[in-house]
Amino acid sequence: MENLQRVVELMETELVSIVMPTYNRGNVIEKAIDSVINQTYSNWELFIVDDASLDNTKEVVSNYINEDSRIQFISNTINKGANACRNQGAAIAHGEYIAFIDSDNQWYPDKLLKQVEVLNTNSSNTDFVYSKEKVINEESIKIIPQKAYSPEELMRILPHKNVVDTSTVMITKTCFNLVGGFDEMMPRLQDWELFFRTVVVYGYKGVCINEVLNTNILQENSISKDDKKYVDAIFYMLKKHNSYFSDADLISQIINSTIGEEEYLLLRVREVYSNDLSVMASILEKVIYTLQNKQRQFELLYRWQLKDKNEFYKEIKNKDIAIYGLGKWGELLYRDLKGLSAHVVFGIDREAEQFHDLPVKTACTDFFDIEVIIISVIDGASEIEKMLRPKCTGEILLLEDLIKTKK
Repeated sequence: MENLQRVVELMETELVSIVMPTYNRGNVIEKAIDSVINQTYSNWELFIVDDASLDNTKEVVSNYINEDSRIQFISNTINKGANACRNQGAAIAHGEYIAFIDSDNQWYPDKLLKQVEVLNTNSSNTDFVYSKEKVINEESIKIIPQKAYSPEELMRILPHKNVVDTSTVMITKTCFNLVGGFDEMMPRLQDWELFFRTVVVYGYKGVCINEVLNTNILQENSISKDDKKYVDAIFYMLKKHNSYFSDADLISQIINSTIGEEEYLLLRVREVYSNDLSVMASILEKVIYTLQNKQRQFELLYRWQLKDKNEFYKEIKNKDIAIYGLGKWGELLYRDLKGLSAHVVFGIDREAEQFHDLPVKTACTDFFDIEVIIISVIDGASEIEKMLRPKCTGEILLLEDLIKTKK
């Protein structure tokens, strides 16, 4: 009843203009549109901007247009990119509030209601509102960001990483227009650049709702899996907002996310910083350190794959096991243990909510009921062991030690 009353109070106030860019998403776009239609806040308009799709997207969307006058379809004859499509939709928005949703995402039913409420209540000191989201891929489910940042924390963290996803945002049209909308030259990380510019460069305020209000299902052909575009986007940000960034820190982020693209990265470093040898030396030093660390990890992986699995795990496979760290090493460890029918009870991770069929706990929990915790993280494993020791009476094993000592 209380929720219904809030809906009624807000119903006749702000129109929310929603922009959904799409390209060849005829197989998933229905769920995205349904999540808009199912919003408890109904005073909205939806612009679906099709970027010259080659599949059946237009046919799928036409069924909705015929049934709901709030939905409009704009079809591009040439492919312009998602940023251009978002700007295209925002340019014809009638509402004072603008929200964006990618065509492979799904909103929770109260997403618009809760965000309109925040903007209406804090209109004098809030320019956009965003939320946490559930990110789903083949291996895991993660909640991002891990915490709800205050506006001051957001300003400090955005120069180092992105924590605002476009599909979680509602922004005032005034703010969006004043900062210039999405940069159509950005090949990836479009949301990071926009909200970095909005918060750090222009000083506008963003508020985070401490709830998951969006589901982001990563598609196999998603642009977010293109490492070269990731590298290009970082360098574009460096050149555009150079005075706000630590070059070496950003380059380190690139390397950690682009295994196999090191040669391309080094070419871009030389291209961008050929006239500034001190910066280039600092970056290359960081590159060398990171590559040496990767070489160490590849050597560990090589030694691990040569092990006899039954012998390697024989002392622990019949015990209750938890895996700390559900990244690439955690994935390999989990597959090994499952292949031996070992009893893996749960995972421990800061970000993941679900990992395959395992429940996931955070490191804040006590683990007195578990017999073995295997720390799959390679860097910083000793510090993690010290942190876990007061919380666990069972064995705590480091995967790296197992690889080095077991025959």
